[in-house]
Amino acid sequence: MGAEFLTHHQLKHMTMRYEKEVRYGQTVTSEISSPYRNENGELTTDHRIVVDGQLAAASTMTWNE
Repeated sequence: MGAEFLTHHQLKHMTMRYEKEVRYGQTVTSEISSPYRNENGELTTDHRIVVDGQLAAASTMTWNE
């Protein structure tokens, strides 16, 4: 998340799911969705940690504006 977003928003809730361990020396890629409104109208972002093309962890965060 960029500084502008984090300056104007506060984390409300986060869910985290771990799929596999990340080991020393592996190439890790962090992916994030653009903020969107979920079914309850809450500002939400999705985050993924990918290692060698495989999902290692995923989270969903909702934000207070």
